[in-house]
Amino acid sequence: MASNPTATLSKLLGSATIDDHEEVLRAANAILKKSKTDQDALRTRVIALLKLDRYADALRALDDGGDALSEICHVEKSYALYKTGQLEAAQKIFGEVTSVSRGLRHVAAQVAYRAENFEEAGEIYKQ
Repeated sequence: MASNPTATLSKLLGSATIDDHEEVLRAANAILKKSKTDQDALRTRVIALLKLDRYADALRALDDGGDALSEICHVEKSYALYKTGQLEAAQKIFGEVTSVSRGLRHVAAQVAYRAENFEEAGEIYKQ
């Protein structure tokens, strides 16, 4: 294994197929055993957990990653909250973010729709 954990993760991700989420999760966990604060590995772990429909685990991983991880994973956190039915917590993220990406707007619209705020969902999609 290379001495640079991020390089190792990048190499794995470059050779992984879209269906290798378990393998990506194992690799990210292996990197995190060596470097608990590696932001790339932390984010990759969260995304792999989301792809595996392990939303509660993804939320725990985000919490374990601290504020630095939460600052770069707005979409991931709001999506995990949405999928676990925590709509108010997901909406809170939308209000806190200053730069809203297309992905975050999409999750915001999904949250509004699930909360039966259909007009709001439509308005978000029009933006």
